[in-house]
This record gives sequence, C-alpha cells and structure tokens, in this order.
Amino acid sequence: MSCGAVLAGEEVDRIKKRYIYRIIGSVVGLLIGLILLELHLPMVALIVILMFLNICVEYFMPRNYAIANFFTNPQVLLLATLTTHFTFGLILSRFWGIIIGSILAFFLYALANHAMNVLNQEYK
Repeated sequence: MSCGAVLAGEEVDRIKKRYIYRIIGSVVGLLIGLILLELHLPMVALIVILMFLNICVEYFMPRNYAIANFFTNPQVLLLATLTTHFTFGLILSRFWGIIIGSILAFFLYALANHAMNVLNQEYK
C-alpha cells in the first residue's frame, strides 16, 4: 500500500519527492498518533479528532503530500482503536510497512528512471 501511494505521482520527479515525504510525514504522524492514544480520550473526543484528521488529509493531499501524511497515520491508529484494543505492535507494524514500502518505491523509481534514460539514449 505504501509503495503504491508513493508511485502514484503523475511525474517521475514527483515520485522521488513523494517517497521522502512519505517517510518523514509518516514518522511524524505515528508520533502524533502515539501521543493521541496515550491521552485516553473519550469516544466523543476521538470522533471529533477523527473528523478533523480526515478533513486535513483531504485538504492537504493534493497540496502537500508530506503534511497530509502527518494526519493520515494518527487517523489510522485512532480508527484501529475504535474496533480493537490498542497495542504497540500496531504502531511498529505500520512503521515498518511504511519504511519498507517507501524503500521499495525508491528502488522501483530508480529502475524506471534508469530504463527511461537508456531508452532516451538509444533513440538519440
């Protein structure tokens, strides 16, 4: 999922920026989510925060991918706590999924970029 989100850029140069933004934004977002979970907020407060986070994700996604990721991960963590008991393993698995997916996206980007450079040299 993380790799697909990074590679969804319209231009090759944007993909390169997106994988860096994905890692930075996700790590910050996970920290924000951890802080929110440690507050043990009542259900009504969680719902209001979830609505705010969703509005922020929708607003920032087309404008600034890194900032949108600040809000995506707390939203995912809070949504998960509505249906199950929170465990630290959820944060770790989300963190490693983001890191591995972003690194995979970087390698796929590098491979595609190299292939395009080879094709451009052949046609010159």
